[in-house]
Amino acid sequence: MPAYNVEEHISDTLDSILNQSFQNFEVIIINDGSTDSTQKIIDKYSAQYSNIKSIIQENQGVAIARNNALGLAEGEYIGFLDPDGDLFAENSFYHINETIEYHESKGEIPDLVIGQQTTVDTWSKRSYKNAKELSFSADILPHDERIIWTMLILNKMFRREKILETGVKMPILTHASDAGFFFSFLYSCKKIVGCPHDFLIYKKRLFLEDSSLSQDSNLNSINSYFKSYEIILKAFNSYCIRYRNELKKIILTRNYMNLIEKL
Repeated sequence: MPAYNVEEHISDTLDSILNQSFQNFEVIIINDGSTDSTQKIIDKYSAQYSNIKSIIQENQGVAIARNNALGLAEGEYIGFLDPDGDLFAENSFYHINETIEYHESKGEIPDLVIGQQTTVDTWSKRSYKNAKELSFSADILPHDERIIWTMLILNKMFRREKILETGVKMPILTHASDAGFFFSFLYSCKKIVGCPHDFLIYKKRLFLEDSSLSQDSNLNSINSYFKSYEIILKAFNSYCIRYRNELKKIILTRNYMNLIEKL
């Protein structure tokens, strides 16, 4: 969990984690140079809960914060959450663990688990159709195009051993580093499964509410999106080369170009 000046929201986010019925987890918070009372709130929770790890770093951005957290993680699976209003749904950890144990009992080890996502903003609340559809699948292919429309890392659990095996990290970009990380990981997965329960409650800020609005039109952000796109396309092409025999029906048809276009 990267945290930067989130004093108004971090307590709600932490409560959504700490109130889970499944309690065998750790929370790693990287305070990315906050200048408000964020760290005081973190210290209060850390004093009460022994499974919270708190690290303070100079402001270096969300990508470096997440990478530093990945280096400290000890759990079998890793999830991400932003403490700016995002929440894990009630009992979501229990359902994720239940899903993982079910597949392990069949001799399968999921590299990636995809849960359902509800998005809320000032005016509305809606469920992500693609995430919901995928959550009911016991065998998801990395090139399933529905994943493109639910590429957020927050409604997923990543097997830590697979992260270490692939060496994938958040690319150091100001924007879309999570997309570069996700697709690089996705196209290395051998087993992807869904968890058919509510997992993430995602707070979407409207255009005028976005504190990063002034940054979103500058050249640096455009370059970041382009570099992330290059990382994603490279990962997809490497995936196609590795599994070209299995993917012949896709690569040799119009479906391949359609998928590239959507990607």
